[in-house]
Amino acid sequence: MTKITKFRIFINLLGIIIIFLLISSLIKKDLILDGKLIIESDLTKKLPMISVLFPEHRVEKENEHYIIQDEPIYFNVRSPIEFTQAEIDVEFQNGSQKIIGLGVATEEEGWNFESHTLYNETLNNIDWYSISDGINTLYQKDKKFDDIDEFIEISNSIEGVGAYDFDLGENFTIPNYQASTEKMTIDDCLRGKHEFYTYIKNEALDFTFKIQDINRTDGEDPLIIFVYNPRNKKIYSKIISDDGLISKIDPASNPRYVSVYIPNLEEGVYRVELSTNDDIFIREISTQQQKLVFIDRLYLCDSKEYSDGFVDLTLEPSQIYTNGRLISFYTAHNAGLQTISLDNISINIYQKHEWIEAYSNPKLSRIYIPKNDLKISSRGIFALEKEHYFNPEIINLKDYSDIEEVNYIIARYQKPIELTNGWLKNKIIFNLDKAKIENGNLKFMISSLNLDSEDNDFKINSLKIKLTGPRNIYSSLAYKNFWNDIKNKINKLISQIK
Repeated sequence: MTKITKFRIFINLLGIIIIFLLISSLIKKDLILDGKLIIESDLTKKLPMISVLFPEHRVEKENEHYIIQDEPIYFNVRSPIEFTQAEIDVEFQNGSQKIIGLGVATEEEGWNFESHTLYNETLNNIDWYSISDGINTLYQKDKKFDDIDEFIEISNSIEGVGAYDFDLGENFTIPNYQASTEKMTIDDCLRGKHEFYTYIKNEALDFTFKIQDINRTDGEDPLIIFVYNPRNKKIYSKIISDDGLISKIDPASNPRYVSVYIPNLEEGVYRVELSTNDDIFIREISTQQQKLVFIDRLYLCDSKEYSDGFVDLTLEPSQIYTNGRLISFYTAHNAGLQTISLDNISINIYQKHEWIEAYSNPKLSRIYIPKNDLKISSRGIFALEKEHYFNPEIINLKDYSDIEEVNYIIARYQKPIELTNGWLKNKIIFNLDKAKIENGNLKFMISSLNLDSEDNDFKINSLKIKLTGPRNIYSSLAYKNFWNDIKNKINKLISQIK
């Protein structure tokens, strides 16, 4: 090796060392050496560490804030390392939304988010004594506890306890329940995503779903089925791919039958999630389970609106039962305009693309829908037949405004701080142990059950995200990995000089 060659290698080595030192200084912040990352955004411009709100067609920029016109909306946060906790501060303005949720995407298959409540109108207005630990709040009809931990320790022995987004470690059971050997068939037509509870004791979980794809929008229309046990742990998943007809000019697909069979299950309430889009119609459900109630929403579709795709629709009226108090109705088509009956009181669904609200009786309510093609939502449960009804949410309450036997409510919720000009601020803390990091990003979702683009009264002004982890681990690993890389490259060059 000539002296000139060695000199060139030495110069290259010196240059590389200088470059690495500069890079070390420039990316020190990205290494997150102290295990902490704080990101603030007023949403007026794109930042390297946080995306804008998306999809764009669901939001509208107005002055220094965003109007949320449809839900859900999302934002991504860069995560250079695996953090253990996220604190999300949201400054927002709300006019008519009853509940607003914030969630983080998890590692489970499909579209899964761990969601908590950013705003709850009922909890904000409940006139009970309350105490908080910064994350959870205990509401007491009559004050008896000054400490949440003290209450939790003896909550199993107290009557009249309800929980909202809080696990009390109790399981719901139906006394004297006996399994059936006969199958029942539910032929109510349901459109899009649905979730339901069923009850299992000394029997297999056994369902067969008849599905069809109406192909009114472009793209694939898969169906993903999840099953969760009484402790809300996912025990089963199944993906049913699109049938190959993916264009909106394609005809409706032929019926397909999808079975779910899980034997040897413990007694308790199981939750089944049918995750899909509105192109998928559930034409029939066949099962041996005797109890089946849908969670929060139904989309009834036995309507002439869909006769162009499905010629065998019966076009028969529907009759359903619910424990929900505030019930909302929505249709997107002329075929869904109708007069329905709620507890024998007429309600006129007179406008497309508008949620019509009504209050039911405190007890189980009956809804009669003559023409279907109606989305129905409430913070509660729905049964398509009265004998299917059971209420596993007596412990984990969603709609408790008129439940007289409840004396205590423990909730994973904090009342928002009131700012000026009607703006509110609230914070949600997430444990990120099961959070999904995709392409170096955490994904967050903001949703509200009955968001209507005509209201324009849900606005977001700013976001502040604080990601944290154990400082000593991140600092030592970051420095170790970085300098090991530098040493390896230097040693390689030195060996070439020799």
